[in-house]
Amino acid sequence: MLKKRAESVLIGALLTLSVQANSALAPQVVVTIKPIHAFVSGVMDGVGTPQLLLQGGESPHSYSLRPSQVRQLHAADLLIWVGPTVETFLEKTLTTLSDKTKRLRLLDVQGLTLLKARKGGIWETHHHSDDFAYARDDVSHHADFEIDPHIWLDPHNAKVMLQAIAQTLSQIDVNNAARYMANATRFLARLEQLDQGLKHRLAPVMDYRRWEPLACRQKLVRVFGCYCYRRYFSGARDIGSVRGRFGGRDRGLF
Repeated sequence: MLKKRAESVLIGALLTLSVQANSALAPQVVVTIKPIHAFVSGVMDGVGTPQLLLQGGESPHSYSLRPSQVRQLHAADLLIWVGPTVETFLEKTLTTLSDKTKRLRLLDVQGLTLLKARKGGIWETHHHSDDFAYARDDVSHHADFEIDPHIWLDPHNAKVMLQAIAQTLSQIDVNNAARYMANATRFLARLEQLDQGLKHRLAPVMDYRRWEPLACRQKLVRVFGCYCYRRYFSGARDIGSVRGRFGGRDRGLF
């Protein structure tokens, strides 16, 4: 009995040491916001845990880095962020980072569907759903501020970003490349299930047959202009958005 207990304790200790060793060898990855952190965590599952900068309800548009977070960025092997129109607080710190810290700016990833930023109010009624979509190869001459940066809201973009994250991690951590790619494959399958489930649940109010005339689709007024990507993959027609300000921050009116 004592022998079995001792063996169990020994096995537990070895497993703990193994996990700690893997964590120590894993690249130090810093991610800015929660939606992207979820993607990176899924890809790094079993290898390490990415660090998250914005832990709660902070706005990335007005956030100020703490000194400890600046040190965190300088110690990182990889920084994964969306772009300057989201994480405006990174502007100064990025210029001070050494070449040791690799950077993956997700707005630069090839294959994304990028939409023009839209403001609150009633929009023009003549736009077709594809009229304000940029092909990835056509955005080089467009300023960042013209693009809606909430790219993670489109399942297609999420899949493209997952693959880019896995490839980038595989390049800086070759020993765990197979694990990253396998994790990304599993995550992609989950995203596909989620995508299909959302379409099924929203079918009564959305028309996914994009080849039908735009006038046949449901018309929506959204709370925020940033939900363009959800509308784009759903096939519904937006006619405007409602915005309000409470406590200095943009919030929905209902």
